[in-house]
Amino acid sequence: MWRARRVVARVRHHGIEVSTGGDKTLLGIRIPAAALRTAHEPGGRAKLEDDVREAVLRGRVAADYEAAGVFSELIGMAAILADMPELPEDKEPDPRFMVVPELVAAVRELMRERGWTRADLAARAELEEKLLADLLVGRYSPFEAMRGRKHLNGVIDLAAPLARAFDLTPEELWRRGRRRVDAFERAKRRQIKKVVKGLRGRRGRRRDAERASRAALALGKLAGAGLISETELDLIIREENLVEMLRSGRDWLAWRHKDKIDNEELGLLLGPNGEVLHEAITRTELDRLFALDSRAVTDPESVTAEEVEWARKLLGLPALEWRGRRFGPAR
Repeated sequence: MWRARRVVARVRHHGIEVSTGGDKTLLGIRIPAAALRTAHEPGGRAKLEDDVREAVLRGRVAADYEAAGVFSELIGMAAILADMPELPEDKEPDPRFMVVPELVAAVRELMRERGWTRADLAARAELEEKLLADLLVGRYSPFEAMRGRKHLNGVIDLAAPLARAFDLTPEELWRRGRRRVDAFERAKRRQIKKVVKGLRGRRGRRRDAERASRAALALGKLAGAGLISETELDLIIREENLVEMLRSGRDWLAWRHKDKIDNEELGLLLGPNGEVLHEAITRTELDRLFALDSRAVTDPESVTAEEVEWARKLLGLPALEWRGRRFGPAR
């Protein structure tokens, strides 16, 4: 695939210039005379060795990034990837669909914990912000991983500077990501089970759970509570089944597969325990509801009593509150 002497990446680190091929082979290294002279000073040799290793590492990262892009071109993925929407930093695709989910999940979690933006991490790790952006939304899958080396050693070049930025070892970064992916999957599947049980009409103790669930709903917290439409639940179960099919060759949860999903008629509106809040909700109604829910947090003074009354009727919750405040009936 790659010509032996084709240089695909050149990087400079502390004055040391490295040229790397598409298979991450080191093709050339240039060390400035000043760095060679300081190597004779106390500690100078160790520093020079560290700088050379880091320069080679970063050359390999740059080459892998370039190779992944070329590989995408060769297999016809470039046009598809180019059409992917640019997601805000707080909107994240499911990490389990990434080629290296452990790495992506760990980086996302640590960025949230420390309040870092992609630009912050790029500066600390001395990596291109575009590389990080592509990694975190799935536009960039490390070429080594695409070649079947999907464990830590397959992407150690990229994991190393990221781990150092967080003051961790690559192994610690990887373990953290593995725990995060597992926890994400457990939480998501627990929620699906709970909603499906409610939707299928289980009673007994579930009635108390449904009443408690309804009582906990408040404008400004609806999306976080887990409101969902029947159609969106169907899509989520399909997604979970796809994950399971890739792993074991079978569906995780039986579901009535619909031949066509209508984007406007979303079916039932379901509460967090599967209780039916509305018999047939449309995309327009759901979008309006969640926009109002978001505005109750970001611009609370703009919420009117008429809007709250509309949400009450839609949800079938006449006592729906907004941030602890009760609106009277709309006039």
